[in-house]
Amino acid sequence: MKFITIILLFSFSLFAEDAVVLKKGQAAPNDGILISQQKAQDIKNDEITMQSLTQLNDSLNKSLQLQSQISDLNQQKVNLLQDQDNKLAKALQDSQSVSDWTKVLYFSLGFVIPVASFYGVRQALK
Repeated sequence: MKFITIILLFSFSLFAEDAVVLKKGQAAPNDGILISQQKAQDIKNDEITMQSLTQLNDSLNKSLQLQSQISDLNQQKVNLLQDQDNKLAKALQDSQSVSDWTKVLYFSLGFVIPVASFYGVRQALK
């Protein structure tokens, strides 16, 4: 904790190196721009606001990037599910379709079995 305090005091002293407190009517020791304490506070507040807005902007950009990644992943899922659906629909259609030879075979069996049964019963009754 002492180390952090020392670092903070050192860093603040670096920023305040050229700062001099003047009273009204006192001559400035250096060339430069003299502003009121209220204007200095306003500048400081503006800097804090700018940092906050920068952090908010960075956060929103990161959120937008993550939403874009989520959208891309969801689109990949949709594409995968559509592909699987198409394959399943084709497999179902293939399993339900009856070929021409199968139709001929069913018709033939439907004709041959009753005729054979009739012939068999007739021969048995003779």
